Amino acid sequence: MNYFFTFFLQALLPFSLLLGVYHSKQSTVSAKKIIWLSLFGFIAGIVLRLSLPTGQITNLILNSVILALLIIFALCLIFGKGRLPAFWQTVLMLIAGSFWAKDPNITALVSTDVINTDSILHISAVIFAFVFCLCLQGWIDLLLKQAGKTQQKSTALLKGVMSLLLICLLVPLIGELLLILMKLQVLELTKLRLSFVAKSGEITRWLNYICAALLFVVLAIFYGKIHLSRKQQVNATQEPIEKRQKLAALRTSSRLLGWGYLALAIIFATQLYWEQIASRPPQLSEAIPLTLDEKQQVHIPIEQVKDGKITSFCLDC
Repeated sequence: MNYFFTFFLQALLPFSLLLGVYHSKQSTVSAKKIIWLSLFGFIAGIVLRLSLPTGQITNLILNSVILALLIIFALCLIFGKGRLPAFWQTVLMLIAGSFWAKDPNITALVSTDVINTDSILHISAVIFAFVFCLCLQGWIDLLLKQAGKTQQKSTALLKGVMSLLLICLLVPLIGELLLILMKLQVLELTKLRLSFVAKSGEITRWLNYICAALLFVVLAIFYGKIHLSRKQQVNATQEPIEKRQKLAALRTSSRLLGWGYLALAIIFATQLYWEQIASRPPQLSEAIPLTLDEKQQVHIPIEQVKDGKITSFCLDC
């Protein structure tokens, strides 16, 4: 369960955060439409990846198209006014779905003919991760809009911090393209290029930590520039009606901070739990020595095996 949740976040979370930044510019798309567009785009990306023929040429074309789309999105995010929210919601979710479909372990979701506890837990983890990413997209959208009501400079800083995720998506993609070109012998195989490919691929493994770190920076900026400023305004305001308005804004920022801290804890805890506990192979207990009796037989006390756990023994001859 933890595996599917963690690696689903790696594929979808960066795109959800970037879409939240994009929608904060100027978005008229309803939440219901965003959910349906996300479902359609993500499922279409999975189907596209799984239906394409395997081969280096196919991967080269697909990754080149994805790289071009991400570069265009980066330009729209930096210089555009957010006039194509529905289009980019579908496209980026499609890319995220194609990224997740590269994981060979997703077949474990539907590989069993019988619905058992494990399959239910795996599917639940995927659904929860999908909902979690969409909630984070809405959260970052609200946070940036709230920041824009107080300080425009802080909003630009927050958007700049979140835009660093684009680099974390583009660099591994460029490394994968270089690897394909070297396999096709279009580019010469060099030590420098191989080193770049290896190091850029490591970025994907750290994406959840990178997202958590950027969220922490965003929360720190929002707290220092927006929340504390609103708290000072509440304390300085004496007029009752204006004070209530300032207090409502302060409570809104407090809720946004609370949701952000909770999301940050979930991302960091699940990734840490996977690396430190869930991904490690099971360890057997130390083998208990046994000796043969006079009849050359071995006797194992019931007390040592009645707990139902795997117990190892060794014959001491």
